[in-house]
Amino acid sequence: MPVTTIDAKVLSSNKSSQSGLLVKEDKYTNMGQKDYIIHEAMKLVSLNGYLNTGINDIIKSSNSSNGGVYHYFNSKEDLFYVVLEEAQRIWREKTLDKLDQINNPVDKIIQLLMNYKDNYLRYYEMFPGG
Repeated sequence: MPVTTIDAKVLSSNKSSQSGLLVKEDKYTNMGQKDYIIHEAMKLVSLNGYLNTGINDIIKSSNSSNGGVYHYFNSKEDLFYVVLEEAQRIWREKTLDKLDQINNPVDKIIQLLMNYKDNYLRYYEMFPGG
């Protein structure tokens, strides 16, 4: 029986299941193609910067094709704006959590810093460059 791959987009460690299929153990396995392209572009731009990240780097990293990327985005610039919006959304979600429940300004700053340390910095695999 030939071994097949359940999700060809994710290049994380593979483990054989009892059925003989290769099972990807990665939290990004259930992403759609567009989300995976955004995720990979975010990592590359975080590490290399916008100018040093080529569209071909994003295509290779996301196991996509020119048509796959340009189906969702008209240009590298359009993709970058989506990546920027997603990065901002994640930052807000991780760092501003529970701040609205605190009245004291000093306690808010302390909670913000704790959120940044405990919630945002733990996602270094998404933002390896910061």
